[in-house]
Amino acid sequence: MLKPVVNVENTSFQASKGKMFIGTTDTLKFGPDTSAWARLYNPIDSTVNLFINTYFISNLSEVTIFKETYLNALPPGERIVSNSISNTNLGSRRTPQGIIEFNPSVIGEPSGGVKVTTSPVTSLGRLAVGELMGQLIIVPGTSFLVFFKSESMAEATFDIIWFESKEIIC
Repeated sequence: MLKPVVNVENTSFQASKGKMFIGTTDTLKFGPDTSAWARLYNPIDSTVNLFINTYFISNLSEVTIFKETYLNALPPGERIVSNSISNTNLGSRRTPQGIIEFNPSVIGEPSGGVKVTTSPVTSLGRLAVGELMGQLIIVPGTSFLVFFKSESMAEATFDIIWFESKEIIC
């Protein structure tokens, strides 16, 4: 007799185990003389890998902004830690090892690392990058950084969803 097979999306599976997290930054305010950045950082002493599922950039301004994404870059300026992070399984007490850091208005550019994308975000628009599905893996001591620029004063937010696991899942 055949046993039924159920296909469960990995994101739903990770959320059911209390290993999926969502977080955001405060409003980032930048313009012609300043930039802003946000990143998901996995501390060097972490015991898990971070698997980015989806991230969002909300442009709260009436001007187009530009976002650049970097892998393993060091951000300029002070690092502010976001307190706006939650487990997506509201019944779980598990807390993330990944940290969302940001700077809402800074002078300077990221250093080191690799810039992998540059793209515009239209005025009053929302950019959703949801095809990662855990394919971008942030191992301990590494990070995923989004750097924001604009030729006029602008405001934006950065939101990210990821899951954490000790092993790389195939």
